[in-house]
Amino acid sequence: MFLLNELALITLSAGILIYIALLFYSTKRRKMSRRNALGRIYKNWVHVRLQDNTPYNAIQAIRNVMMADSTFISALLILIGILVGLNSANFLDQSLFFGIPGITWGFIQFICNMFVSIFCLFSFILSIRMFARLSLLISGDPLNSSYTAQQGEELTNEAFISAQNHWMQGVRALMYLGSTLSWLVHPILSICVSIIVTVYLIRFQDIWVFKI
Repeated sequence: MFLLNELALITLSAGILIYIALLFYSTKRRKMSRRNALGRIYKNWVHVRLQDNTPYNAIQAIRNVMMADSTFISALLILIGILVGLNSANFLDQSLFFGIPGITWGFIQFICNMFVSIFCLFSFILSIRMFARLSLLISGDPLNSSYTAQQGEELTNEAFISAQNHWMQGVRALMYLGSTLSWLVHPILSICVSIIVTVYLIRFQDIWVFKI
């Protein structure tokens, strides 16, 4: 079991690091990726919405995303409470972490789950914050309220991109939360989930390059 726990931790860490590195690389290269294409679409969405004299549809769409954020936050708070209860009840693996006295693999599992859960929680909280700012900007006519129309559009666009980035970070972290939670069941399951999530994100989500 010790070797399996070690492999689970290495697979999880490697998957996250590889995904972050490739995501950063794909955003810096000139060739179009799915993530870069979505960024352009988001900017155009802001431009179109600001030209619309009736921003209610845009605000309703933002409200729907904020409600989804709130649902995720509530579920994560419940999950954090459950994890604290499991750790307090000594339900987790009690074998020593690399033979270090006082540190068990169960504690490492608990830390990994708490770290990913709290990261998700703060990502969704920041997403709500930026979506709230976006709704105020769109309804407040930023094109005429700023020094220049371009400045107003840039401020609104920055709020939308920031909100989307926090949302993206939270959703992707939720997928890796599945890996850390499955580690509580069995290390092999965690290894499989880590590999599947990493391949899925790289191949089908943010990093895959369009053939253009």
